[in-house]
Amino acid sequence: MIEIPQNSLVASILRQWYEGMVTPRTWKIGGGRQILLGERSRVMGVLNATPDSFSDGGLPTDLEFRISRGLEQSKAGADVIDVGGESGITNRAAVSDQEEIARVVPVIEALASAGIVVSIDTYKPEVAKAALAAGALIVNDVSSLADLELARICAKFGAG
Repeated sequence: MIEIPQNSLVASILRQWYEGMVTPRTWKIGGGRQILLGERSRVMGVLNATPDSFSDGGLPTDLEFRISRGLEQSKAGADVIDVGGESGITNRAAVSDQEEIARVVPVIEALASAGIVVSIDTYKPEVAKAALAAGALIVNDVSSLADLELARICAKFGAG
């Protein structure tokens, strides 16, 4: 167990949180939906739609497995399922937009049609556009908007 000094900034923030002084905030995520932040911890399930993910360690890579995995994560309590179609493994060549779209869109369509909040993990505007059109409501961009076209697409779709 970690000991936190009672007069520390961390202790002060925790006291405020538990005493109800932290105001929950509403995050508008697209499709007219929203997520209330601050009332409880939120969980994002990670769903890799890649053949070479560092975290899947030999799990099947077919579409049926990926969809069932996303459904399982949602049933287990994930508030959002984050679907990614390009591995984060370093020193790999980037995947083409078309390949990434082919990997993620069928998964997103299936999960979104089941009422699940889906996030697309991409930094590519064309991939984001296809994913949002398929039912994703959130864009998880690891580049922090290195390409401003991605911001325009998010705004057009009203994505979180």
